[in-house]
Amino acid sequence: EWVPPDYHAISKGYQKDLPVVAGRFQRTPRDSTEEQALRLEIERFAVPELLFHPTDCGMHQAGLPNLVAEALAACAPAHQPLLARNIVIVGGGARLPGLEPRLARELQPLLPAHCVVQVHQPNNPELCAWKGLSARAAADPEFLRLTKGEYEELGADRALEVFSRW
Repeated sequence: EWVPPDYHAISKGYQKDLPVVAGRFQRTPRDSTEEQALRLEIERFAVPELLFHPTDCGMHQAGLPNLVAEALAACAPAHQPLLARNIVIVGGGARLPGLEPRLARELQPLLPAHCVVQVHQPNNPELCAWKGLSARAAADPEFLRLTKGEYEELGADRALEVFSRW
């Protein structure tokens, strides 16, 4: 069971251990004074599985291995082996247990035989995009700059113009 934060008594969610009797988890009845708990069963596996098989929920899109293979195929053939060895997964979803080896395992057959897949995860994958853009903006303060006044005067068209430069 997962106990989510209520931001009054509990500021961070946690996993609650269930008692085991005769080799089976025992769910205990709740009274109104206990914390709320969310029982995660098949969802723990089904939701992350959608990264690999979005068709399972009716989305007609390619899964993560196919998308990475398409991105590599769009690069110059001479660069593909180097890029395949340097795949970096970032964002909060990168912390899903087993994501790195599974992506590598499912991506390898989609690539030419001379491409060896290696998937890497940085220490704080959920902060990588912010850190990268922050470093880029620090190096060039005018990079992707849009003031409130510009937006109010020129609207969304100006925002599209500024942000499409990147």
